[in-house]
Amino acid sequence: MLVEDEIERDNTIENNFILLLSELEQLMVRLEEKKGKQPILSVQCLSDMVNRLAEFSEKVMNIDPRGGFMVKVLRKVSDRYSQMQLLHSEGNRLSV
Repeated sequence: MLVEDEIERDNTIENNFILLLSELEQLMVRLEEKKGKQPILSVQCLSDMVNRLAEFSEKVMNIDPRGGFMVKVLRKVSDRYSQMQLLHSEGNRLSV
């Protein structure tokens, strides 16, 4: 059985997750508008999405940013997609 603190934490995470999904949906609309027309703005929009997810992970899910998860993810993804090697991170955020 969940205690009151756990229920409150779950509710906070749920509310923040819904907010995150809403923000990502808005960014998807922006991305769709830019797709094929303005590649630089499309990449910036994708970067904003990735960085918003990183922020959510750190603040809401309490993932320690000092673990450098962005660098680890970029390394892992670049093994499969070589063009990802062109990206780098600064302060645990994707930098374009």
